[in-house]
Amino acid sequence: MKNFEKKKGFTFVEIIISIAIVAILIAVAIPAYKAIKTSAERTAHNANVDQISSVALLYFTDFPKEDKVTSDQLFSQGYLKSKVTVPSSIPVTSENTSRIYTVTHDDQGVITVSPDKVEAKKSSETGTGTGH
Repeated sequence: MKNFEKKKGFTFVEIIISIAIVAILIAVAIPAYKAIKTSAERTAHNANVDQISSVALLYFTDFPKEDKVTSDQLFSQGYLKSKVTVPSSIPVTSENTSRIYTVTHDDQGVITVSPDKVEAKKSSETGTGTGH
């Protein structure tokens, strides 16, 4: 009889099972990551709208004859500390197809930022709800 040495290592089946477990974990994690990313972008967008609205009020006070300004102009003239753009998950309007915020004001001084704030998705829409 030959004396066989026992080799150490993983069997093919063990490797396949490990790969399947990792694939299942990734399949669960990707949708959760996308939902969290979209929620964060919506929150950032709403904060951007508030900030741009506030600095646009200062801009329109300094330039009362102007009725429209973009976020790029507010940045270049020093009203904003950093350049802000509309996050990719926020839909743009037909009038404003770029990723730049546009601010207008009417004769009564009402300031409108485009695109406007967005509602946060309900937990049942993102698939992360508890069913309550």
